[in-house]
Amino acid sequence: MAVIYKLHQIKNKSISAMDGKWFAHPVISGSLTTDKLAEHIQKRCTVTLPDVLAVISALVDEIRNGLQDGKSVAIDRLGTFRVGFKCKSVAAAKDFSIQKNLLSAHVLFHPVCTVSNKKHINTLLVGCKYQEMSQYDKPVKKTAKSGEKDKPAE
Repeated sequence: MAVIYKLHQIKNKSISAMDGKWFAHPVISGSLTTDKLAEHIQKRCTVTLPDVLAVISALVDEIRNGLQDGKSVAIDRLGTFRVGFKCKSVAAAKDFSIQKNLLSAHVLFHPVCTVSNKKHINTLLVGCKYQEMSQYDKPVKKTAKSGEKDKPAE
């Protein structure tokens, strides 16, 4: 399997350095639900489906408890969860009130990474393959010499 992507062009005149530039955008092909994950896990080990579902449910509860206790929650070979805030700023610390200035709380996730040649490598994506989507309106590439339009990207 591969992560499918399609090319997308930025159209934003307010950011001139990015306007007109192209980048790859992943195309999500579906979702893997808790039940499906549990089915896959059950096939890889001797634990039964209800036991896997019970462990996943307990794991979610314990992650929530840890976050609500102000802790980061690290799961080996997966990553770390922690709480983040979006707040309205104030000019002086004495004017800050969590009730007035906290706009929202959210969960941040940082996947496990390794460092190789001064690059951070997300271990969840090691070995991942990437493939351009086959059926969409592909952008037309220009040749480097003439600036003329060439055949569609493949």
